[in-house]
Amino acid sequence: MPAKRHFLRLRHFEPLEPRCLLALETIAGTGIAAQYFSDIKLQTIFATRLETGLTQNWGSGVPVAGLNADQFSARFLGQIEATFTEAHTFTLSADGGVRLWINGRKEIDRWSDAAVTNASITVDFVSGRKYDIQLEFKETGGAASIDLKWSSASLPIQSLPTVRLFPSERGSIERRLWSSLAGSDVAALTALTTYPNSPTSISSLTSLEVASSGANQYGDLLVGNLHPTTTGAYRFYIAADDSAELWLSNSADPLGKQRIALVTSPTAIRDWTTTPMILLSVSVNKAITTKET
Repeated sequence: MPAKRHFLRLRHFEPLEPRCLLALETIAGTGIAAQYFSDIKLQTIFATRLETGLTQNWGSGVPVAGLNADQFSARFLGQIEATFTEAHTFTLSADGGVRLWINGRKEIDRWSDAAVTNASITVDFVSGRKYDIQLEFKETGGAASIDLKWSSASLPIQSLPTVRLFPSERGSIERRLWSSLAGSDVAALTALTTYPNSPTSISSLTSLEVASSGANQYGDLLVGNLHPTTTGAYRFYIAADDSAELWLSNSADPLGKQRIALVTSPTAIRDWTTTPMILLSVSVNKAITTKET
């Protein structure tokens, strides 16, 4: 028995709700998280929202109603999923100052410039893997725009497609919800033609628990990555009402997914004794992809 254990509690509370916890299907991206600031130092947040891409032309206007037209800044945080296993070139133009990080490394720093045209860097990607991306922008006067494109030997130069962009998975879980769902098992959810890429709504969670709202007949797909801080054996528990499945890959590659826990009948809230304890070994700083249905 390891001296230190970590319990990942994946819960499903709502009546008649099949749910997918931290899912590993091939899921299309929904865009990238955007933060808009009312200053040029990225200090005072004015608004946050999900943007569908990193090609934005605001002209003399503003990205968010009520924001000052000049002297604002923005930060875009998320992940990009590689299309091919080969070198990818990112090309950045902007009417304003910009900084770009790929996978935690600052690749372009033109923060002091009033405008940038076709600044480019090349990074090696592996198909299907997600890489952290962070873009910062500041506007000091006049028109405002950003335009980040990518290309490779197999990919003509183009704007980053929405389906390849994901909000940052660090510190949050994406929740996809389907309403008016008949049935009380996971199969009713996964059989939908709109599953997994066209839910009724998308939102973010800060934990793997969704308390009951009293609603019936809906299903959830909760998707994210785990980032263990210590290498060792971890136990995973799941509780649900009505049914749930937990899938996990022991790497950042969704192709390695395995179903590690299953609930087929309702449990009490936070009842970790009904289903078997699952013990897996994981490595420090290794992204683990998972799923609950």
